[in-house]
Amino acid sequence: MKRKIVLGFLSLTLAASLLAGCAKKTSGPEDSSEVKAGTLTLLNSTEEDYARFQNQSLKYIIGIEAGEEPAEIAGLDEAGNNPGEKSPQFVYYDNLTSMVMGLNSGEIQEIQLYSSIGRYICSSNTSLQVRDLYEEATKEETKEAIGKIYSDGFSFMLSEEKKELRDELDKAIVEMKNDGTLEKLEREHIEDVIAGKEPVTIAMDEFPGAETVRVAVTGDLPPLDYISPDGTPGGFNTAVLAEVGRRIGKNIELVNIDSGARAISLSSGNVDVVFWTRNSVEGLPPEGTSGENPDGAGPEEGAVSEGEDPMSMIHASEEPPELPPEDGMGKAFEEYKKRDMPEGTIVTIPYFTDHYVMVTKK
Repeated sequence: MKRKIVLGFLSLTLAASLLAGCAKKTSGPEDSSEVKAGTLTLLNSTEEDYARFQNQSLKYIIGIEAGEEPAEIAGLDEAGNNPGEKSPQFVYYDNLTSMVMGLNSGEIQEIQLYSSIGRYICSSNTSLQVRDLYEEATKEETKEAIGKIYSDGFSFMLSEEKKELRDELDKAIVEMKNDGTLEKLEREHIEDVIAGKEPVTIAMDEFPGAETVRVAVTGDLPPLDYISPDGTPGGFNTAVLAEVGRRIGKNIELVNIDSGARAISLSSGNVDVVFWTRNSVEGLPPEGTSGENPDGAGPEEGAVSEGEDPMSMIHASEEPPELPPEDGMGKAFEEYKKRDMPEGTIVTIPYFTDHYVMVTKK
């Protein structure tokens, strides 16, 4: 999965110290302007734009933890910068391997990853450690805000003319959430692997005469997107895909590509589906659209009209989290919403959600 990573603040190490009220100096350069964080390349945002969003986001989160109003702690100019404060620097990388190499060489001081991937890497590399802002927050309000801003939902992305296939995938995902299949796959292919179990390759069922859906895999973010040394795809995403294929009755053909080529592969028609991520609260089914009419829910609560297919409502409204406007970081979030969605594409609802952490050298 390539992506658009939503975290990379000043330094998560610095942020954690601020949240905890700790006076201990963090490792790394004395001057915060020299702190560089690696993040996977965004399609529609420059490194400078990304830094502006992160400046606003971090200050917003710190304000919640400190119990201050966003208007009191923002202090941002029209460009979204903090006058008189050093801004963090960000370095884009096209894949995980080069980003880890940058960390080991000292080119950057930390790398930004999903929690599951960071924990997986650190489980086999004792020279690295995870710093998790969510775990170090002390208030539930802070954790909730972090969950809204710094979490991504893992989805399938398709070209916009494939809405019918997107709806089939959505329906399968909802069923898998409701019957516990996704939770089981997460435990087996993420948590058990982080604990020491080897990632396994996944065999796809075959349905003679059925339509074939070509899906791109990269192996770039284990244990989610994983390719074994012999070139066979596996990991959590592939396990989810295999189960989805069974439920929709279609053959799944896996196509190995480079992470950075996913959007091009989709637009060119070389594949039908790619793994993608977006903010975890975008594209979620409204309340009451889990497959049944909710008892007693009114229209404002997401009720489904009699005879209406609940799946038709899933993508009716995809708004970003409700956050304070310009005195907080709502405006930046609205702009950032455009971050990594290529033109002419659509995505399914998320089948997995994860938040971001920073991985640093010990």
